[in-house]
Amino acid sequence: GKKVIRQFKRLALNSGIYSLGNLSTRLAGLILLPLYTDYLSVAEYGTIGIVEVTSAILIAVFGFGLTAAFNRWYWDAQYRVRQGAIFFTTYTFVLLSALLMGFILFLFAQPVALFLFDKADLAQLVRLMAVVTALDMVNKVTLTLLRLLEKAVFFTTINLIRLLINLGFTILLIVHYGHGILGIYEAQIIGQGVFFLLALSFVLKNMTMTFLPKLIREMLAYSLPLMLSAISVMILSMTDRYALRFITGFTDVGVYTFGFKIANSIKVLFVTSVQLAVTPIVYKMIDAPNNRRFYSKLLTYFTYALIFIIIGASIFSRELVHLLANHHSGYNKAIILIPIIAFVVLFGMMKDTVAIGINIVKKTHIIAGITIGVAVLNLVFNILFIPAYHALGAAVATLLSQIIFFLLLYFSAQKHYPVPYEIRKIVIMIINGAGLILIYNFLHPANRLLNILLQIGALAVFPVILYPMGFYEAIEKKYIFLAFRILRHPANWQHELKLFKHNTSNPGINE
Repeated sequence: GKKVIRQFKRLALNSGIYSLGNLSTRLAGLILLPLYTDYLSVAEYGTIGIVEVTSAILIAVFGFGLTAAFNRWYWDAQYRVRQGAIFFTTYTFVLLSALLMGFILFLFAQPVALFLFDKADLAQLVRLMAVVTALDMVNKVTLTLLRLLEKAVFFTTINLIRLLINLGFTILLIVHYGHGILGIYEAQIIGQGVFFLLALSFVLKNMTMTFLPKLIREMLAYSLPLMLSAISVMILSMTDRYALRFITGFTDVGVYTFGFKIANSIKVLFVTSVQLAVTPIVYKMIDAPNNRRFYSKLLTYFTYALIFIIIGASIFSRELVHLLANHHSGYNKAIILIPIIAFVVLFGMMKDTVAIGINIVKKTHIIAGITIGVAVLNLVFNILFIPAYHALGAAVATLLSQIIFFLLLYFSAQKHYPVPYEIRKIVIMIINGAGLILIYNFLHPANRLLNILLQIGALAVFPVILYPMGFYEAIEKKYIFLAFRILRHPANWQHELKLFKHNTSNPGINE
């Protein structure tokens, strides 16, 4: 109905702002891919992939999942008058944990380097990784508070500053000073450090210097299953690179990481941006009368937009690889990986969305149990597929695992907190999206002009073929027709909008 549509308008606005700010060091890595392919070998790029996944696992382990608990407790009625103390307690605990993690890695830098890279002389890389990871852990707590307070503009501004600093110093340290891989993480330390300093006044302003032991115990009881789940998610999503590293070598890791970086940019730019905007709304709507319809439509609209983006990334994957790899032929095998990994992103988003109900009823141990089981299954898939199919086998193993993960979590969530998700529409979208990608790759004309027309056609056809399948509701059709009328007569947009509001002013029409 109209109420849900209005909520999604607000969500779209916040997501657009967050998409500008959610440009982390991962996106910097995507932008810098042409530089890396010029100054680093494929195997060295594989080393970067191992550092990235290791850092993510460290954040999951030493972060204890407390940002998720912070999200859940900040607006809790019981603690609403002590929000400053909640923030101080969470921030302090994560800061101490980050310092402990850094101390351990500095102490055992050489054996860790030997295990991860087969080179003890890369101990300095382990130390740099420790500093970057520690700063990232602490800064994530600040970012969580910014989202909870819906400070989207400030969130965007300091993230963009961090991105620009990362980009500038990475280029300077690699190109001018020749620091190689070490220069990448030296630049990240500078970027994270500047972010920390810029946010410091905001952090202090929103703190009440009171540590709440009882609260941290409650939050840890809630978050520890999520921590185990997060670790398992990391294992699930990163077993591919570790398995490639130990089974086939760093060159395959480099190719896979390259393809993953391109496909995962969909998550960084779009999925995470929407999730950043929607998380505060989800928990604020726990007791709202139309909340379950909102959760249902969230999955439908999220999937719709994401599949459209996946189609675009998949049919332009060849051009993206050639552009970002500077026509380095060593990365051509990544072309086939991009559509597969893009669908991994899709099922990961769907899994996170349907898990809303489990988080609401605080049964996070269910998520942990399922995640651990799927992580083990993913390891088995990687061991089975990688020896024969290398990077392609790793991608297929991850996709199969994510599909199973989504299905198990969906049925478990429906048991404890039923939401009328539009599964029929979800299936229709996935089949049509995958079908268009397969048809394009089957045809793929050699003529450049014909190829471009086919690519544009594939994108244009997706929303159209859903219409005769009964996909769109009455209110959605009205918005679609409004968009067409405005596109045909842009000068009359105010008149068309006024007429639309008049025609839908009767509350009984669209509820």
